[in-house]
Amino acid sequence: MSERFRVEQESPAESMRRPDEHPWAPVLEKAFDACPHPLVILHRTDHTILEINQAMSRVTGFSRDQIVGRTLTDIELFKGKAEGQSIDDVLSFFENSVANHPVRLHAVAGNTIECLLSAAPFHANDEPYVVMSFEDSHDRLDVEKALEVTQQRLELAFEGSSTALWEWSLPDDTGFSIAYYESMLGYPEGSLARGLNQVRALIHPEDVEAAIQALREHVKGAATSWSEEFRVMTRAGRWIWVHASGRIVASSLDGKPTRLAGTLRDVTMSKQVEEALRLESDRFQSLVHNSFDIVLVVDARGLIKYVTPSTVQLLGYEADAIVGTNAFSYVHPDDTEFLIREFNQDVLTKTNKGIPSAFRAWKADGRVIQLEGLATNMLENPAISGVVIVARDVTERRQMEARILQAQKLESLGVLAGGVAHDFNNLLTSILGNTSLAAQTLGQDSSAQTLLDRVQTAARRAAELTRQLLTFSGHHSVQGHPVHLGELTHEIAELMRVSIGRNRTLDLAMPEDLPAVLADATQLRQVVMNLIVNAAESYGDASGQVRVQIGERHCDDQCLRSCNFVSDQASGGHYVYVSVSDDGKGMASETVARIFDPFFTTKFTGRGLGLSSVLGTIRSHGGAICVQSKPGHGSTFTVLLPADKQKTPISGLEARHNTPVVVPQQGTILVVDDEAVIRDFCVAGLKTAGLHALSASDGPSAIETLHTLGDDLRLVLLDLTMPNTNTDQVIASIREHSPQLPILLTSGHAESHVLSRIKNLNETRFLPKPFCLHELLDAVRDALQEPTG
Repeated sequence: MSERFRVEQESPAESMRRPDEHPWAPVLEKAFDACPHPLVILHRTDHTILEINQAMSRVTGFSRDQIVGRTLTDIELFKGKAEGQSIDDVLSFFENSVANHPVRLHAVAGNTIECLLSAAPFHANDEPYVVMSFEDSHDRLDVEKALEVTQQRLELAFEGSSTALWEWSLPDDTGFSIAYYESMLGYPEGSLARGLNQVRALIHPEDVEAAIQALREHVKGAATSWSEEFRVMTRAGRWIWVHASGRIVASSLDGKPTRLAGTLRDVTMSKQVEEALRLESDRFQSLVHNSFDIVLVVDARGLIKYVTPSTVQLLGYEADAIVGTNAFSYVHPDDTEFLIREFNQDVLTKTNKGIPSAFRAWKADGRVIQLEGLATNMLENPAISGVVIVARDVTERRQMEARILQAQKLESLGVLAGGVAHDFNNLLTSILGNTSLAAQTLGQDSSAQTLLDRVQTAARRAAELTRQLLTFSGHHSVQGHPVHLGELTHEIAELMRVSIGRNRTLDLAMPEDLPAVLADATQLRQVVMNLIVNAAESYGDASGQVRVQIGERHCDDQCLRSCNFVSDQASGGHYVYVSVSDDGKGMASETVARIFDPFFTTKFTGRGLGLSSVLGTIRSHGGAICVQSKPGHGSTFTVLLPADKQKTPISGLEARHNTPVVVPQQGTILVVDDEAVIRDFCVAGLKTAGLHALSASDGPSAIETLHTLGDDLRLVLLDLTMPNTNTDQVIASIREHSPQLPILLTSGHAESHVLSRIKNLNETRFLPKPFCLHELLDAVRDALQEPTG
């Protein structure tokens, strides 16, 4: 047993029961020494120090022997912290328990230590004693300051996070908030009822049952914790969303829950953000799902992860059949290699940057469509984790662009062809005119007559070529007479059965009662003839069959757009068609794209003007032409012509004029042309018919001659295309001089193209170049004898 609590002599402290007589003495001694704060046992009457612990020696530096047995009068161990406060003043507090009284504890080194004194008086053997504890006030202040900082941080955290703490005592159904419960809802602190029934009154009627039921399930042990989101009413009458969570924190001895605790957090802003994101997502989904574009997501290997309904609809595949397959398997084989290279080198190496591309793709029905797309690498975006591909079907646009390009090309070629035809017609007029004049001068018995006939024949063949050029340019005039396309085709087919070769057959199929078309029968004959000849020649030396079918059909704008060429005048409506098919060599798409170009031919002896003139005829008639061809599978040419809506009666062939006889008349005919050869031929030719003629080389000279001749002028033969001459001004001057004076217009261009440029057509006729002597005299006779009105 320790000797520290023994007292050998009876002293004021001897009446205190000796520690060795107490059964807990060893335990008390260890507890006494283990206390971290300095402890002193003091007799309250004589202030004798009976015992100190090790902490007192450590803090003050006094040993036990220096202190124990001495009184506070002998050694001033401490004194009051207040100014003038003596030890007696401090000890006077010990009549009762004292806690945290500020004092200064003296150390052996002479310094003082500010402490908080706590004292507890007690009696032993009727003697008064007191146990004093000294706590370093600096340590206490540091702890209190740390607690204060922690409390402030906690309050700021709760205030910043809009979070409240709650507890619920199950036995008495009371709840209370630790922080910010009332302030979150806008109520004064302590004003809200604490019971569960009172709290549930604040919960939205649509949410209360689910929230309370989940809480009860947790209390019953069905769930390890409680976590619910619901709406509660604020003091201002506004519903806010809160997230409540908690769990059982205390239970009775028999295991029944007695207390729950948790947090209540305002999540209104989060809910609003979620709702905004949901609406944005719905809006995005609606836009994507209702678009007409292909939208899909693929991984880095090109495997499809997601497709939109529009993709399924456009390509014709089922969604389940597409997802998981390689996107490049739907690309046209000719485009696959470069598209994979572009995907690996450009798309996968550039994040969040759209890479454009154009390619062809297969549809489920085997058709090929042209696409323009944009691929964006979003593999690093966790919401997508893939490459987003958006592609648009541009097949119709590409076809339209091709048609526009073709139209522009044909327009340019048409202008060129028209110019060439005009110049050639001037040359041919000189040839035909002078040879016919020479033939008439020499007479039929002349040995040169045969040679002149050959020259005229060659010139007329050349004139036919220029007419084909004019037809291609779209400037050839169309005589809008009702034509029965079936009868016209039947007539040509009968004539050509022999000419296409004995080893080829020609089959014609057409229904009865076809509507007529308003057309130039001569030009349509040339169209049908060219198509039949081309079909027959596609077999080469082999035998084969040429199939010609005539019918009627309704064509809307989409139907017309599918054709290779459509006239600017064409529109949706009722059409009569003639289709010519063969099983010959066929053509590649590159060849089909060029077959209507002038002088382009696949024949060794061809001139390349047959299909060009066909195209010109279709253009001038407001029709369309479709070509279907594939190498080794033959070709089909289909010509569409608008049906005659008025159902104009089809008239018979007009009687042809006999060779004209010009009736000599008094007066002068003025020939106006910039080509001297043509002027000389016309003047000489008119003189052979007994007419007096003068010539002028341009408009100003013609007007001057007009004023000189006066009323003696009977007719003006006027070329419409001359340098430094405004034809409208010349005609206006003639009309001003003589309103009823006949004018015979001539040009190497087509009549429809020329007359559309003339403003005043009264008393005018047209004579197309080239013309011979008989055609000149015939036109002059008609102009002089028959008023044009």
